[in-house]
Amino acid sequence: MPIPDMKPLPPELMCRRCPPGAFNFSTTAELVDQAGFVGQRRAQVSLEFGAGIRRDGYNLFVMGPSGSGKHAMVSEYLRSRATGEPRPGDWVYVNNFSQSYKPLAIELPAGRGSALAGDMARLVADLRIAIPAIFESDEYRSRGEQIDAEFSDRHEKAFSALAAEAASHTVTLLRTPNGFSLAPLKDGEVISAEDYEKLPREERQRLETALPLLQQKLEKLIRTSMQWRKERMEKM
Repeated sequence: MPIPDMKPLPPELMCRRCPPGAFNFSTTAELVDQAGFVGQRRAQVSLEFGAGIRRDGYNLFVMGPSGSGKHAMVSEYLRSRATGEPRPGDWVYVNNFSQSYKPLAIELPAGRGSALAGDMARLVADLRIAIPAIFESDEYRSRGEQIDAEFSDRHEKAFSALAAEAASHTVTLLRTPNGFSLAPLKDGEVISAEDYEKLPREERQRLETALPLLQQKLEKLIRTSMQWRKERMEKM
């Protein structure tokens, strides 16, 4: 089949022109944005219905092919709807010092969450400078030395009193690299296990009664002394 002769198109057919007089505005900035989405009426009705449910546990699930404008549609609708709603409060998590694996949730007035985060960040930055400076000060070191001196004095007096009480039961208070221990005496000397078994029955019964009581007092004295020092150091 023969192809008819092709003729060039005239320039006036190469484009479509709109006369300026056909528009009733000077620039597009004067136009109001069109509400809704063209061709998405059913989706828009479903979106309005779902967003209008005022109960916990309900959510919106939007599905569609890529590039269909679903994300823009939902974002624009929710943004416009939110402008007429009261601003919700901010929710923040803070550390739970008693149970670190269960942080505490706190509701704050709208906008205060980010302000709190900023305040805490500045506080931490200030403390990183202030705390080392306090521990390195002459006043802190002097106070620590004073507490250690008081602790040593109380420690010596308390253990001396316990040693005197133990001596009245022919028991000595020994200081070892691992701490303190109690041992029975005979003629002023610590007796061995073999010699202990050779003691008269009445003497062994007396020691078996006295030693547990003295051991309880020793343990209580150690706990009390350490607790006293800890409390003083915490108050520095």
